[in-house]
Amino acid sequence: MYPLLPQPTALENLLNLKLPSPVTSIDFKNSREKNIKVLLKRDELIHPVISGNKWRKLKYNLMDLIEQDIQQVVSFGGAWSNHLHALACCCCHLNIRLTAMIRGEPTDTPSAMLQDLMDWGVEIQWLDRQTYRLRSDKNWLESLSRQFPQARIIPEGGSNELALKGVSEILSEQTLEFDSVCCAVGSTGTLAGLVTKVAQPCQVIGIPVVKGGKPLMSEVKRLLQTVGIDKHSWQLISGYEQGGYAKMNENLASYIQNFYQRHQIILDQVYTGKLLMAVEDLIKKDFFKANSKILVIHSGGLQGLRGENHYHLADWYQNLIE
Repeated sequence: MYPLLPQPTALENLLNLKLPSPVTSIDFKNSREKNIKVLLKRDELIHPVISGNKWRKLKYNLMDLIEQDIQQVVSFGGAWSNHLHALACCCCHLNIRLTAMIRGEPTDTPSAMLQDLMDWGVEIQWLDRQTYRLRSDKNWLESLSRQFPQARIIPEGGSNELALKGVSEILSEQTLEFDSVCCAVGSTGTLAGLVTKVAQPCQVIGIPVVKGGKPLMSEVKRLLQTVGIDKHSWQLISGYEQGGYAKMNENLASYIQNFYQRHQIILDQVYTGKLLMAVEDLIKKDFFKANSKILVIHSGGLQGLRGENHYHLADWYQNLIE
């Protein structure tokens, strides 16, 4: 049986979440010169594990599970999935069975993220890459539903209609008006959720962390259609993928470490490192008007740094948190 949770705040208290998350002013050299105010929404501080947009997208999915008395969940991700990590922690607290469909081949040396999942009692099933590409296929999902008839299937990244409602609360917590809201874009749920709440003339600027803008644009439009919204107050700006999803290079590693030296804020290598690099560069290139206010979303996901062995980032991160 679930704990008695009559209000969303009861769920937040049960999971020991710190909401609303704070906002930190980020002082870039070029932003000072142009009187551009940059504020970082610190969603990575919500919880050590259930943080960032992961909590935002899961909130109403979890509330719906509780209200419908659904006690099993199936979801998808890779060996370092932030979404699965946060979902597994929530399911452990709420006594919900979770089956994690992991992209790749079984290994005798699981990642730290997968080890956490196993410690939290998650059932892990491996999908070869060809099968994993079917994760959004209607017929394949119907077959999966027959395999797990009592379960709720939550898509990769947690991006669905219920996720948009949770993400929109990021802006509900703000008292200032902004000219731009910037976020990293992977499964597109965060950008779509922000668009549902933003009021013109404010624009939501999405920085893709994967190559291929057209599929991302189509997915944002599809998600917005699920909630009956046809807004055009958003755009994607490509060119900051640093080689592609979860790809690492010396430039990105140096930026993450330098950003910490300047601001004492940790960025991850998959999402927020690329995002802040893009925002700083776009300010330099006069993309944002002088005297504008920009809200940048820190989407958490720091746990993935534990597996980034390139350029000694994993050791660097471990030394910071010890």
